[in-house]
Order: sequence, then C-alpha cells, then structure tokens
Amino acid sequence: MSTRRRLVFLALTPLFPAHAQSEPAAFLALLAADLSAENAAGFLNRLSPDLPGYRDLVPEIEGLTKIADLQSSLEILELKQEGNTATATIDWYLEIRPHPSATDDQRFTAIRRREFVKCSLERWKKSWRVVRLEPLSFFAAPELKR
Repeated sequence: MSTRRRLVFLALTPLFPAHAQSEPAAFLALLAADLSAENAAGFLNRLSPDLPGYRDLVPEIEGLTKIADLQSSLEILELKQEGNTATATIDWYLEIRPHPSATDDQRFTAIRRREFVKCSLERWKKSWRVVRLEPLSFFAAPELKR
C-alpha cells in the first residue's frame, strides 16, 4: 500500500462508528482511498464486473482520474454484514478539481459532491467486491468546458 493511500485510510478510520474494524468497513475505506490516489484500476478492481452499470462506469472512473485531482472521503452510516455479504449506507464526499497540468480541452469548474450512496458487497475469494453501487451518477466525470 502506498504511503498516500495509507494516510488516506488512516485519516478515514476515525469516521467509522463501532464497525470500524470490520473487513467491509476497511474495504470501503480503500475504495475512497483509490479515488483520492486517482487509481482507476484499483477502484475498478474492487467492483464486480456483474455490477449493474459497470460498463458505463468504467470510462467515467478512468476519465475522472485522468483529468482531475480528487479528494474522496466517506462515513459509513449503516453497515450490516451477514456471512459473506454486506450492505452499507455511506455519506460520501468527493471533491473534483482540474489537474494543474490540464489542457484547455480538459478544463472544468471544480465540483464538490456529497451524497448518500448505497452499496452491497460480497466476499470474493479472500477479499470483498462491490456488487451494487447507487447512484452511479455520483462517480460521473465532470462536463468539460467547450
């Protein structure tokens, strides 16, 4: 785990209530850390390819991480785990700013998003995978200025 991701994870940990030490909570913190690290592959690898809307989400996440500086944090409001499945309601914050090196055709106005995100997880091999994530529009790349 990179130093930046480790720091984001540690910064997020105090936001979690009593279930802070659960595997699903730690997994969700890594999702937010992947966005903050602009790690599209890491974020997408935590999602099931069978997730509804996955094919549409891939180019959004890849585009978002290419043109933006991201700051992502979350607070788990509710987490229920039963065996190899878990559901969560998350208060997710995402700040999207243009990269300083963005070209003119990659410019957009900075955006702050905060929304309640619903998430379902399933244990997959030795880790977890997101099998439902709503609303997917929360993760959409910003509209570029023309």
